[in-house]
Order: sequence, then structure tokens, then C-alpha cells
Amino acid sequence: MSISRLLPERGEPNPVNHAVTTFTNVRLQAQSLLGPLEKSCSPKMVLTHSMWRVVCGTMAIGCLALPAMKCYATIGAMYSLRRHVGAPGHRVPIIHFRTQQIPIVTLTAQVYVMEAFIQWCTRFFSDTTIDYRVRHAIAGILKTVTVGHANAGVIAVSDRCGVQGLFAHNQLTVMHVSPSALGT
Repeated sequence: MSISRLLPERGEPNPVNHAVTTFTNVRLQAQSLLGPLEKSCSPKMVLTHSMWRVVCGTMAIGCLALPAMKCYATIGAMYSLRRHVGAPGHRVPIIHFRTQQIPIVTLTAQVYVMEAFIQWCTRFFSDTTIDYRVRHAIAGILKTVTVGHANAGVIAVSDRCGVQGLFAHNQLTVMHVSPSALGT
């Protein structure tokens, strides 16, 4: 039997079907336009306002990192509790070793901090009395911080899972490389 038949299937991201839609000879109603027909004195401001949905998407992607971080920590902890080492009769789960505990506990602590950070950012972002540029910055900071910690966390945890961290059924590599998991 070949070695490839013994190993689990390799994980890879799920493809996203993209399509370009075009219209010919279609008349749009005035309310369908993204903005006024008159030329603005500040085109940069009009562009910034018209792409506000992108900023909302930035905020949403940053929030998606939290459940991914929870999955990474849970998968690492469950693996570390299930995997045992040692002589027969004296076997212990590998979670007993500090090298195994540190990345999992660190990621778990980061999950709690990120939950509080996301709550603060969403409350601040939702306040329409604050300048939209500040709200845009908050969204960018949220995404950068949460996605950065999530990516670092999955690498640290998957390193502790050894070769099993690479198998698709453990989901670590699939979630890490999937653009839909963290919006990267």
C-alpha cells in the first residue's frame, strides 16, 4: 500500500466563485445611483463616503478572527489532552508539559482580551457622532490586531500538534489558509 493512501487528505481552502456581471442598455433610476450627479467640490470626500461599506466589512472581518481563535485554542487543547506519552502504565497527556501549555493558554487569554477589545471597538464604531475617519481607523486597527493574533495563534498551536496539525480533519491548516476564515 502506498504512503499516500495512509495519510489523510491534504487541507486546502474552499474556492470562492467570483463572477463579473455586465448590463447592456439598462436604464437605472435616479435613486439607484451611489451619489449625486452634480460634481462635488471634494471628490476625495465623496469617494470616502461611497466606500463606507468597505469599512464596515473591515470591521466584520476583524470580528471573524475571534471565533477562529476560539477554534484554534479548542483544537489544540483537545489534541493535547488526547495525546499521551510515556512508558506503559505511566502515560500522561502532553498538556502536562509547559511547552504544550504556553501557546494554548496564551491563545485562550488572547481570546478573552480580544472579546473585550471587539466590544469596545464595535461600541465606538457604532457611535455616529464620531468622525468617520476615526471610525475607519478603529476598523483598521481592529482587523489588524485580531487577524494578526489569530494568525500567530494558529501557527503556535499547530506547531504543538506536530504533523497532525497539518491534517485537514484537524481543521487548523484549512482555517488558516482559507480566505473566508479570516478575510485575508
